[in-house]
Amino acid sequence: MADAELYAALGQLKLSYRECIVLQKIEGYSIKETAEILTCTEVQVRNHTERGMKALQKLLGGEIDEIG
Repeated sequence: MADAELYAALGQLKLSYRECIVLQKIEGYSIKETAEILTCTEVQVRNHTERGMKALQKLLGGEIDEIG
């Protein structure tokens, strides 16, 4: 998968999903750190990351193993 394809798909996600995925999967922040940065709860971060990854996988036709 090309970086351009990944970033195009990320751009189609809800902002909250995109922020969580970028901070955790690309930048390497923990759930706790991500929650602090986004001023939300760790549960919200977990949910947004999981939902965002599912949506991203759908956008990429199921072709997503690992980001970052």
